[in-house]
Amino acid sequence: MRRFAPIFGCALTIASLGLSAQNTQPAPQQNIQQQKTAASRPRRVHAKLDGFELASGAAPANQIGGASRGFGGVTLYAPRKALVYTLHPVFYWGGITSNTRYVFRLMDMRDETIFQTEVTGDSLAYPASAPTLIPGKTYSWTVQPRLDMLGGPAPPAMIVIADASKRQQIADAIAQTQGADLGAALKRAQIFTDDRLWYDAIDAYTQLIRQYPDQKQLYDKRGTIYAQIPATQKLADADFEKAS
Repeated sequence: MRRFAPIFGCALTIASLGLSAQNTQPAPQQNIQQQKTAASRPRRVHAKLDGFELASGAAPANQIGGASRGFGGVTLYAPRKALVYTLHPVFYWGGITSNTRYVFRLMDMRDETIFQTEVTGDSLAYPASAPTLIPGKTYSWTVQPRLDMLGGPAPPAMIVIADASKRQQIADAIAQTQGADLGAALKRAQIFTDDRLWYDAIDAYTQLIRQYPDQKQLYDKRGTIYAQIPATQKLADADFEKAS
């Protein structure tokens, strides 16, 4: 019986190796799940909408492409320089936490502060009580945590208020889109997109998404704009995922 022991041992080893090899192969169900996961990943935009970014040349070392990035982790969700139609733009940024207190500052081209306020959250609608923005003028804005230990201000982003002629052109186009329904609102948002008005277009689609959260086309349209600059690439991916 002893002479059969090596043969029996070899048979057990071969069987064990066979079972091990089988266990290392992905199950058919696992392959299907991996394919579904890959197919559900956010799609990247192929449309290139030149004109949202007015600044020329390379970005400063403390900026990422066309994105303003703060030393304390604050990212301004805007081009380095952009044209604006509204006199009450909504400013968006990516902060540290949802309840962090920030100091928002708007400056003229002499770097003098013309408006400053504290805000909790990641956005600010320029208030009617603030100094009036003048058509044709250029301003800059930045945000920093109220507590210095959380970091300094993000490198400023510039906004150029459209001059009187441009504002009249846009106003005339908007006047032709009468109505409060989704169709009319989409036409107005498209006007802002066609004129490369970043702040106006982003806020228009953001407001529509709040009103019509189940309309996937709204996420796709806003995501297409977000995808134009590096600062908002993650926001674009999130919108494309919701649009799919």
